[in-house]
Amino acid sequence: MPNWADKLIQEYFDGKRQLLKASKNLDKKNPVEREYKTMINSMTEDMDFCH
Repeated sequence: MPNWADKLIQEYFDGKRQLLKASKNLDKKNPVEREYKTMINSMTEDMDFCH
């Protein structure tokens, strides 16, 4: 049975995977989507720092 820390770690990996998937689907040529990509990349970098 997983404990609370195992659940948090799984949530972390699931969230990061979703962010990376969303980032890959954005068009770099579209200025709005480029801004979203920048925000998503910042979020994943923060997640890496915390991990």
